[in-house]
Amino acid sequence: MVNKETRTCNQTRNIRSEIIVDRHLNDKDTYYGGDIMAHFDSAGGGAIFNFIRKASFTATVDEMTFVSPVYKSEQIYVEAFVSGAGTSSVEVFTKLIASNLKTFEKKTGSLCVLDICCAGP
Repeated sequence: MVNKETRTCNQTRNIRSEIIVDRHLNDKDTYYGGDIMAHFDSAGGGAIFNFIRKASFTATVDEMTFVSPVYKSEQIYVEAFVSGAGTSSVEVFTKLIASNLKTFEKKTGSLCVLDICCAGP
């Protein structure tokens, strides 16, 4: 990458949130994994933009772990930040935290590491 400016992980942080409703659920009445992946991709893209301020695309998902299921009426927080950078790609760490709206108890729902390629000049 050509970006010479130094940024901390915290400066690249991107957070998304959503309340889980019926349309988000799979046949097991838990949050659909494909939607989780989409949140990770979008949050990761936001973190990359905060880092390099230009277009990028997700090249690979290095690791994705579903830690605990997310249920209807929980609120999710998806957080992403740049955890490493090379010459043409950037590594982004993402995590999903679910919060019970009645008890306010929080749990880790899923974790993911993405490799994002930096496109164009």
